[in-house]
Amino acid sequence: MDLLLYDLLLPLQATEMSGDITVVAVDDRSLETLGRWPWDRSLHAALVSRISAAGSRVIGMDMLFVEPQHDNPLADSTLAEALEATTAVLAVAPAQRSSGEGISELVPIPALAATASEMGHVDLEIDVDGLCRSTFLRAGLGDPRWHSLPLAMLNTQTPFELASTADVAPEQRAGWVRREERLIPFTSPDQQPRLVSYAAVLSGAVPDAAF
Repeated sequence: MDLLLYDLLLPLQATEMSGDITVVAVDDRSLETLGRWPWDRSLHAALVSRISAAGSRVIGMDMLFVEPQHDNPLADSTLAEALEATTAVLAVAPAQRSSGEGISELVPIPALAATASEMGHVDLEIDVDGLCRSTFLRAGLGDPRWHSLPLAMLNTQTPFELASTADVAPEQRAGWVRREERLIPFTSPDQQPRLVSYAAVLSGAVPDAAF
């Protein structure tokens, strides 16, 4: 009943969609053009450089780079150079250990983490009906030290201090810890973010003004 009531009332207080946000989608067109996933990281480097050159203020990459790319020894360094030349945030996520015992923390490889402006978690809360209505502003393994990815992006533009987590009891620090849950203030259904195709950005078909 709480979820139903929330869904009914949300449109009555919907906020305006920001015109500053552009989502670059790994869509069907991109998969048909660039081939099967995962793509060579030199493509991600080209994308980052293209968006940065267009004048973007910050780039958030909702992708996990937790292992080196072995089939192209230059790919990781190429992406690292592109990240270092702009303001970019990379993703961190929790994962169930293969042994089934406990949670591990997936972080970017050191070469990429060292050149990112920030890192942010991409852990979302899924409700019993399969929809996502909330997120946690902070999360991490044993300590909620990571901002959420959007908050980490904001932090590169408007720095702020996290509240202290010293009051978290030791028994609460085991595993993946999440703090400061927030309901997502969705916009009305007729408002959508600017959505562009990954392949279209690489080809130059998306104008600079989109970023």
